[in-house]
Amino acid sequence: MMLPTRGQLEGRMIVTAYEHGLDNVTEEAVTAVVYAVENHLKDILTSVISRRKAYRLRDGHFKYAFGSNVNPQPYLKNSVVAYNNLIECPPNCATPSAGQSLTPQPPPDDAEQQAALLLACSGDTLPASLPPVNMYDLFEALQVSCSCYTVVSQAALP
Repeated sequence: MMLPTRGQLEGRMIVTAYEHGLDNVTEEAVTAVVYAVENHLKDILTSVISRRKAYRLRDGHFKYAFGSNVNPQPYLKNSVVAYNNLIECPPNCATPSAGQSLTPQPPPDDAEQQAALLLACSGDTLPASLPPVNMYDLFEALQVSCSCYTVVSQAALP
């Protein structure tokens, strides 16, 4: 299965526009649909992968570090503390100006030190490898995740 190309999307949009009595489709509309398809596919894949593997959250909502094998070891006292108290930005970070990002990154030395501490506090065993993603994983993710389907597609799911 392949994603539709820009030409295929434009052709389908022209046919749909003709069926509804419109003459043509603008390039901006095709570009908007292409970006919408890419964003929707990203949401679906993120939902499927986040249901199968562990991940971390940044700023309370951005998922990253999918499937990282750095899990806190319950027998080490500092393991959970190191895992939960990672600083995304040191407290002395300056307020970003208009050209900078809103969440500045910690200095490379601090990030390397945090990664080394997390790795040292993690367990010794690697998690078992999962089987490839199948249609049941996709179906479960579509049923559970509200960010990857629209109200119109809810009627299609049992």
